[in-house]
Amino acid sequence: MILIREAGGAACGLLGLWALCTMFFQFYVLTICIRQKRSAFYTSMAAANTLFNYFGFQYAAVYAKGMLDEVEYRMGGMPVVWIVALLGASLLLAMLGFFDVEDWEEHHVSARAVKHALDALPTGLCYHWENGLPKLVNNTMDDLCRKLSGHAVQDGNDFWKMLSEGNFGSRGDLIRNGPEPMVRLSDGGVFQFSRRELVFEKFPLTEITATDITEEYNLGRELQAENEKVKQINMRLREFSEDVTDATIRQEILSAKIRIHDNLGNLLLTTRRYVQEGDGIDRRSLLLMWRQILALLRRDNRIGASDMYRTVLVAAEDVGVGVWIRGDLPEIPWQKRIVVTAINECITNTLRHAQGDELRIRIKETDEETTVIFTNNGRAPGDPVPETGGLGNLRRMAESQGVRMELSGTPVFCLTLHFVREEGDNGLQRSDS
Repeated sequence: MILIREAGGAACGLLGLWALCTMFFQFYVLTICIRQKRSAFYTSMAAANTLFNYFGFQYAAVYAKGMLDEVEYRMGGMPVVWIVALLGASLLLAMLGFFDVEDWEEHHVSARAVKHALDALPTGLCYHWENGLPKLVNNTMDDLCRKLSGHAVQDGNDFWKMLSEGNFGSRGDLIRNGPEPMVRLSDGGVFQFSRRELVFEKFPLTEITATDITEEYNLGRELQAENEKVKQINMRLREFSEDVTDATIRQEILSAKIRIHDNLGNLLLTTRRYVQEGDGIDRRSLLLMWRQILALLRRDNRIGASDMYRTVLVAAEDVGVGVWIRGDLPEIPWQKRIVVTAINECITNTLRHAQGDELRIRIKETDEETTVIFTNNGRAPGDPVPETGGLGNLRRMAESQGVRMELSGTPVFCLTLHFVREEGDNGLQRSDS
């Protein structure tokens, strides 16, 4: 049986290299055991195996140099096969320990597993101590910091100061500052950052998060552009509604003027017959007719420059519809246009459909809203009231301004407009009509 002192320098050198490699391998397993906080017995066994390989390396190195003193010569009486067996057993223990700690890592939540999970998140995370020293930074936050500053997170306080002040140069733009700054990167990505204070193991810890809101930001900009388009369309519709209202009023005034002149022609013929014949005609009735027509002609000359309410009320009187108003008519311009349109439509419906001659308008005011109620005499249309033509246009005009419109056909025709009162709405004027 060959002894270690007889093995030669080359063989002892190989044994020493074997022991050295096993020692480093077992030391790696030992560090994992310490990190995993394994039991004291398990950790002690790993440490003992590491020391055994260290001494094995030293023992083999002594006999690899080839020159032995008397003590070394006597210690070399151990057979080589024993050394190989011990080193093999030590390597086997180191390998079993390695597989065990790897298996433990897969079935337990360790610090490395937590770090891997945080690195997989799309949200950037940075935890730092009160002095700014980072404790944990995941890959997303690290990439963001490199894109904005050119380097990794080195100081959490400086990183937050850079975000708050927007000191990115050409690497990004600060869209919004404040407690939750919003930053747009040079590649078009948009992130919102936030910070909060935590306590970790009785020490203050600061958390900085970064959320990718690129899609939401782009959708918001598209929505803003669409809202601007809708705003422009609403403005054009409002202008069109004003033109329709003015055109309707002018049409009613023209109809009233035509009726006035027709009545004047009939009156002239009646007067002529009275002058020529003198019989069958009441003089007082004839004088009353002349007074009425002259009053209408004088009023007709003042219509052009009059107020919208006055114009439509005069037109109602001209066509033979009496308008009774109780309360204060709205004087806010856009509300006024809607009410004038409603009055004109109710006058038309009173004449054509209800075959009536009276329109009543009642205004109620509360802290929340102003309500304008229209009723007329004559024949009731019944429910439901068909909303074609003018009533349909009136509803679209009202609802485009946020006004609620109600229609009822029994027991009498009733149209109600609900104007929500805004703070400072005092543009109301008393009508004495």
